[in-house]
Amino acid sequence: NDTLVIVTADHGESMTDHQRYFCHGSLFEHDLHVPLVAWAPGMKSGTRIAARTSHVDILPTLLDYGGAGKLPGFAGQSLRPAIEGASLTAPPFSVAMVGRNENLRYAVIADNGLKAVTNGKGGLLEAYDLSTDPGETKQAKGSVRAKVRALAKDFRAWLKGKTPVPAPKVQTL
Repeated sequence: NDTLVIVTADHGESMTDHQRYFCHGSLFEHDLHVPLVAWAPGMKSGTRIAARTSHVDILPTLLDYGGAGKLPGFAGQSLRPAIEGASLTAPPFSVAMVGRNENLRYAVIADNGLKAVTNGKGGLLEAYDLSTDPGETKQAKGSVRAKVRALAKDFRAWLKGKTPVPAPKVQTL
C-alpha cells in the first residue's frame, strides 16, 4: 500500500526499421518511444496519461512520492498529479539527443506530432509530421516543414538559455 513501481526502458529497438538491425541510438521514434508504466497507491487500474512524458519526469515523480517535493535544478515534472487523476501540462516540446561534440544531434518533438532533428546548435536537419507519417519515411514539405522550422527556432532559443555542459574531467584510475 505504500510502494510506487515504475517500469520503463532506456531505448527502443530497430528491427529492420530505417535499414537498422538490432541497434539503437538513433533519433527515430522506434528508438525514442519507450514504455513508461507506473503503479502507485490509490491509482485507478488502467489509467492512461495522454500528455507527453519523458524520462526526466521519473526522478521528480519519485521525489514527490517520497515526500521531498520539487528540488531546484532538476528537469522534468512530477507525474503524480496525472497518476492521481488530474491533468498534466506538458512542456512545449520534448528533447532527445545523441552524439558528442561536433556530431551532437537533437530530436525535438511537439504535442502536435511535429518533429525536428537538428544539429548541436539547433539548425534543422530533418523534418517530420508524426501524425501523418509515424514511420518517419518522408521529409515534411511546404507549410508543415515551415512549422517544423519554427519548432526548431523555438528550440534554438531554448537551447541558448541553457548552460553548456562542461567537458568531462579526465581521471586516472
